[in-house]
Amino acid sequence: MKNLVLFLVLLVSIGLSAQDKGTIQGKIMDLEANNDPLLMAEVQIRDTEFKTRTNFNGNFEIDGIEPGSYTMTVSFLGYESIELPVEVAANETVRIESGLKAQTLDLSDITALISEDTEDSSAVVSIEKENKK
Repeated sequence: MKNLVLFLVLLVSIGLSAQDKGTIQGKIMDLEANNDPLLMAEVQIRDTEFKTRTNFNGNFEIDGIEPGSYTMTVSFLGYESIELPVEVAANETVRIESGLKAQTLDLSDITALISEDTEDSSAVVSIEKENKK
């Protein structure tokens, strides 16, 4: 009987300590496509192991976060990454709604090299981005 009471107290204390953490939920939209959901965007909390991806509706959820101030980064290939400050409180859910814009290239940074093969009269185009230092 004594072991059963000790086990129940231990179980309840574990459950109570797990409730001291917060959650971040949100939705990431594609600002280039009329705020459509951006699926499979990477969402992570900088300097932690917390990382996830958005689902087909652009939604994500990260739970079990210690209370405190964090920086959340959102990135997707071909889009400009963003950083958002997030304040996580114990036993609360923070809701984030944001969007990503497509990256733009400055055409002055791109050089096109065209070489022609006279044997079969085909052309090869190579595009390189210049490294400005």
